[in-house]
Amino acid sequence: MVDVKRGGMKPANQARKKDTPWRNDYFLSNALRDIMAQNPEIKPEDICFAASVYYPIADIDLRFEERTFEDFDSIEHDMLQFVAELGTDVDLLARTTGLSPSYVHKFLRVLEGYGHIDEAGRATETGRESLAEGKKIVCKHVAQKVQMDALSLHLLKVEELIREEDLYDRAHTEYKVGIIPCMDGVSRQNVADQLESADLMQLVAQDKGVLNANVESIQSIACVGLRFVKCVMLALKKGASASVFDPKPPIVFGKRLVSEKRKYRMTSVWKPFDITNQQTMRVQDLFHKILKEQQSASQTEYVDQQWVKCSGKLKTREQYERRLHSVFDLSKARVTLVPREAAYIGMTVEITEKTIVQYHRELIDWLVSIGRRGGAVLSSDFWYGGILRITTTDARVTKLAERLVECISNKGVRLMQDYLAQEFALRRKRPGEEAEGGAEEEPKGSIYERMAAALDEARLEQYDRAMNG
Repeated sequence: MVDVKRGGMKPANQARKKDTPWRNDYFLSNALRDIMAQNPEIKPEDICFAASVYYPIADIDLRFEERTFEDFDSIEHDMLQFVAELGTDVDLLARTTGLSPSYVHKFLRVLEGYGHIDEAGRATETGRESLAEGKKIVCKHVAQKVQMDALSLHLLKVEELIREEDLYDRAHTEYKVGIIPCMDGVSRQNVADQLESADLMQLVAQDKGVLNANVESIQSIACVGLRFVKCVMLALKKGASASVFDPKPPIVFGKRLVSEKRKYRMTSVWKPFDITNQQTMRVQDLFHKILKEQQSASQTEYVDQQWVKCSGKLKTREQYERRLHSVFDLSKARVTLVPREAAYIGMTVEITEKTIVQYHRELIDWLVSIGRRGGAVLSSDFWYGGILRITTTDARVTKLAERLVECISNKGVRLMQDYLAQEFALRRKRPGEEAEGGAEEEPKGSIYERMAAALDEARLEQYDRAMNG
């Protein structure tokens, strides 16, 4: 894959990204869950490709001239009015206003500093407009740091901003994740060259909400850095076929900062980038290169300190199954595989209450997704677009999932996680109970039965009171 780094992270960034293994394993799955929750039009059954990609964000230093409107001091308004009518004869103005000539002279310099009179003492257009509006209009030189979409040269509004902690230098990106654009890369110089040839006022005009509407002119604009945010590229299926991609370009979702309604705080939500027609080919190109990489990676494996060829379909099936084998007995589940050339691009597992053989914290997330959206979608950076879908037609599992959603809505996800973790922890026998030595007690009932019993309202309320008084 072009423009995909082939090395590890630099030592300087290791402390910042100490959670990288967790991010690799769970970033995509958690992101997909949140994207579907925040964009209900995207259904689990519609997703046929999901991959992490890095999107370029430029750090911009912008200097411009801005008009401000302030209330006049009474003497400021009167002096400007006298100057417009009588000129800048200091003695005449002193006699007219009753002020000392030295004070009038100093005040004229103040009006000149506002841009209300010129060096010759004539009222400027800004000065005359100030008198007409009854407001002190002042043009100020302002410097502002903003974020810019490095592909479209679109200035990001407040509700589109990327959190600082989500932005990474090129050297600190993960080597298995592609970077947009992937053909010839993008650099700070690329952005600078594009900005040099752009109509700056038109650039600002099309990005209303970034700068004050009273910007008079752009003095300078400079790209001072280029960073990357880890995003999610989604491709949806075409029609009923799970193996045919929609011909429309993939959607790239990035985490943005938005203000919560009726609250004075910001929160992160997944929103798609506005990919322009000019940049569509770059996104499409990376999409196809990720698919190509999936084929290449699936047909080799590391054995006895060397790379050897293997079955792509067998390897991809095993990687999907490995994600679930500790929770589900897949021999009892209905499994549907989606082939693509020499590998499987996806797998759907239809679970029943008998397939759930072990409790795992992730089981909560999967059941909640089933309860809310009818299914869960998982992926990994190491799958190169491949997806794993969990669904059910078992009414008992559906009922359990819906009950879990209800409990989380009432009690909160953290309490339910802690409660179920405690319920499924192996209890040691108390002294005097049958055998000595504290042997572990065998739990009774299936995982489904134990979880359904744990969600009994009375038991849950008892735990809630014990934890929260």
